[in-house]
Amino acid sequence: ANFDMKYDERDGKYKLFEINLRQGRSSYFVTLNGFNIAKYFVEDLIDHKPFDGNTVFGRGEKLWMEIPRSIFCNYVAEGD
Repeated sequence: ANFDMKYDERDGKYKLFEINLRQGRSSYFVTLNGFNIAKYFVEDLIDHKPFDGNTVFGRGEKLWMEIPRSIFCNYVAEGD
């Protein structure tokens, strides 16, 4: 899911102004780290197995990039 939010200085709270369940291009990053978002949607909406409510924390070490590796390497120092 993708969502947009903005901090409202008037009341010190974050406001959600768009929530979209469509998987964006960066959603594959979640799958790279072992969590399949599409599987969760199917289990909930088709198989009627609702999400258990526990927060999932992906701690993998995969890197998702939308730029060519050569460009990335030009701007990142070795070891960063």
